[in-house]
Amino acid sequence: MPDQAELLLSPADVERQFYRALSTGDINLLMACWSDDDEVACVPPGGVMVRGLSAIRELFADLFERGPVNLTAKDIHAVDSVMHAVHTLIEEIEVVAEGQKAMAQVFATNVFLKTPRGWRLQVHHASPGQVISAAEPHVAGAERVLH
Repeated sequence: MPDQAELLLSPADVERQFYRALSTGDINLLMACWSDDDEVACVPPGGVMVRGLSAIRELFADLFERGPVNLTAKDIHAVDSVMHAVHTLIEEIEVVAEGQKAMAQVFATNVFLKTPRGWRLQVHHASPGQVISAAEPHVAGAERVLH
């Protein structure tokens, strides 16, 4: 069962802790966000889905070997109900490519479940977005893609 780093009274509490854990590279804080059953799932940007707590721990431990992730969660849209919540958002991640810094967008969906231990993350799904030049900041809603 994951450690509880803080009392997670709402899906927003879990989300803040999840992104704080990513930006500090704290695997224990990150794992404390997840529901403690093996029905959890994570899809990293451009990666394959992993299921289960040990697979998720391994995925993020490998990521943190390269250091913490410098990111900001933006444009959060929350649909919360009594026992479940779904949040869609944009993760803006600082990347260095060819010696230049840029921001990469990742489109994410977080699904939360209310458990006896409080709210917990059940699914994190992240899809690659686009790289934004440091000289061209992102304006939410400026572009629309229909599919």
